Order: sequence, then structure tokens, then C-alpha cells
Amino acid sequence: MIIILAQESNIMIDNVLIRFVNAILKYLKQPLKEKRTETLVQFLKFCFVGFTNVFISYLFYLLFYFFFCKLGIYGKVNFLTSQIIGFIVSIFWSFYCNKKYVFISHYTERRSVITAFFKMFLSYSVTGIALNCVLLVLWIEIFNIPAVIAPLLNVFLCIPVNFLLNKYWAFNK
Repeated sequence: MIIILAQESNIMIDNVLIRFVNAILKYLKQPLKEKRTETLVQFLKFCFVGFTNVFISYLFYLLFYFFFCKLGIYGKVNFLTSQIIGFIVSIFWSFYCNKKYVFISHYTERRSVITAFFKMFLSYSVTGIALNCVLLVLWIEIFNIPAVIAPLLNVFLCIPVNFLLNKYWAFNK
């Protein structure tokens, strides 16, 4: 029963997003083909999941950042370790939401779920750990942006890269 309700609510959300996208495109006089509209809707859902993911990651980043400050640990160890912990927590949330609501998959084999998780983990590692950490060092150490604001700047680069990696690799059929 719960699965049916979740599927119906996902269909309703898709329909609302499709109407929204089509209304904007009609206003702009730029109609899209059905496949492109579907991809755009998928991207909007991915952005929403990404927003919640950023919130969770940032929350854990701040918790550990201030925890390490309280312990007297400062510098790169502080903000990079906090970033990695936030990333690890948020990766599980992201996988669940992307699998269930964005790149809807009905894996029947445990191996397929593990493969998808591994691919998603790798794709997020590229942006969630590598790109984020490099950008954090750049923002904080080079541009002197406060360590509590710097992770938020990374969102604008990482979400589009994550979407492409997840759509065409991690959750690709």
C-alpha cells in the first residue's frame, strides 16, 4: 500500500513539474520534445534531492567543524575532515532518494543495487570529495572566504556535474 502511494505521489509530482516546465517553455516560445522535457523534470527532481542533500551535508559539516574547533583543532584538518564526514552521511541519503524518486529503479537483484550504489559513490566522490575539497582550499586559503560559507559556493558547480554522472552512468539502465 505504501509503495503504491509513493508511486502515485511521484507520478503527481512528475505531472506538476511537466506542466510547470511546459508552461515556462510555452511562454518562452521554446517547446521541447517529450524526451527533453522528461530529462528536465528529472533534473529538477535531482536539484530538489540535491538541495536536501546539501542541507544534510552542510549540517554535518557545521556540526563537526564546530566540534573540532571546540577541541582546538583548526586549519585544513578541521574543514576538510568535516567536509568528508558530511559527504559520507549525505551519500546514503542521496542514493536512497535518487534511486526511489529521480532515477526510479526497481532492482530485483542485490548485486544491481550494490553496483548502482558503488557507481553513485564514485561519481559523488569526484565532486563530493575531490572537487569539493579542492574548491574549499581555493575559497578558504586563496580567496579568504569564511569556512562556514565556502561549501555553499561549491553547490553551483557540483550539482550539474553530479546529475550528468548519475543519469548517464550510475543509474543508467
